[in-house]
Amino acid sequence: MLKKDLKHTHQEKIHHPRGT
Repeated sequence: MLKKDLKHTHQEKIHHPRGT
């Protein structure tokens, strides 16, 4: 999990749960 993913993870999991 990248740091840019850490800040997006809360939105990313809602839009498309990657599990990253």
